[in-house]
Amino acid sequence: MTRTQQKAKLNKVLSDIPSSAPLQEWIDAVSKLHEDFSKALEGIYCGREGKIHEELHGDFEGFWLDMGWYTVADTPRVEFAYIS
Repeated sequence: MTRTQQKAKLNKVLSDIPSSAPLQEWIDAVSKLHEDFSKALEGIYCGREGKIHEELHGDFEGFWLDMGWYTVADTPRVEFAYIS
């Protein structure tokens, strides 16, 4: 599988996880996909909005996880998520 195909597959998997879920549920679901995602998502997510740009390691070396969230009615939700 080429890197472009691998990136497309990872983005498809991320898009299948509902971004309408609360932020912590989304993080938990993505973390279960692979330990490399779990490591990239470690941290404290606070504030009304924010974003991350974290390098993946291991099986996904050289890819980056980009994700942003915002708070609606006191519940943080994922606004965007993709692999770059």
